Amino acid sequence: MSYRTIRNLSTLALLAFAVPCHQKNGFDETIDSTPKRVSWDEAVKDSNQRQQYLNQLLERLPSNDLYLGSITRLIYSSVPSEDGGLYGNLEQSVASVRTDACTRGEGCPVAVYAKAFDRRFVSTEEDLLSVLDNESIPAAYKKQGKVSFPRITFDSSASTDIQTVIGFLEASSQTSLAYHVQELHSSLHQLLMIESGKRQVSPTFHTDALGSYQLVRDALRTAADNTEYQNAVNRLLEYTTPDKIRKSRVQLPQTSILVSASNDPL
Repeated sequence: MSYRTIRNLSTLALLAFAVPCHQKNGFDETIDSTPKRVSWDEAVKDSNQRQQYLNQLLERLPSNDLYLGSITRLIYSSVPSEDGGLYGNLEQSVASVRTDACTRGEGCPVAVYAKAFDRRFVSTEEDLLSVLDNESIPAAYKKQGKVSFPRITFDSSASTDIQTVIGFLEASSQTSLAYHVQELHSSLHQLLMIESGKRQVSPTFHTDALGSYQLVRDALRTAADNTEYQNAVNRLLEYTTPDKIRKSRVQLPQTSILVSASNDPL
């Protein structure tokens, strides 16, 4: 066999293992296997692209964030949750933590429902990220076991005083009250992110978030009525009124803020 024959056979072998190509308008093009980036607007318009959008959104969530880093998966579900959930609040009808699938030390998946892509309820990607701010708190509790309450300072003694109150309420972890305290923490964190300007939500969503926060506050107050925790809960609710949140200096645990894709250089 001649050298030229061997060289030709080698060339054919290399072509057999080359990157597959397809023809378009008579020209060969290399197939790009990189998934197309799905925008927020595309996910709103096309339900078939929503899971891919959520997969890509999860990749953009900062893994080193104490809260958002506790979300392990975003799972699209076209079947809506019961409207309103326990409190009738917006977040529970848009997304919810899958507590049955949480792993200690890793975090929790979050189910995202069709209403999350309905502009009547969630107008922008920043609105959706705000919902995830809310859901990240129970995910963080499941991952870490304990999550620090934000320090809200509106006078010299309030911050120290409220840490004592929180410590007392955390000791009630074997009671149903602990669930309501955690829900307050979730809604409070969401509202603090909005009021501090770290989350630029739409005006309508801001109003809805305030309404949900009030429902959560009312549920906690009712749960504590005529119990040994009533005074502590009343102190906590006094400390966390929307008006005091706006006027106070807030110290949140270190977080990495993800902004919407419209502002995100990725």
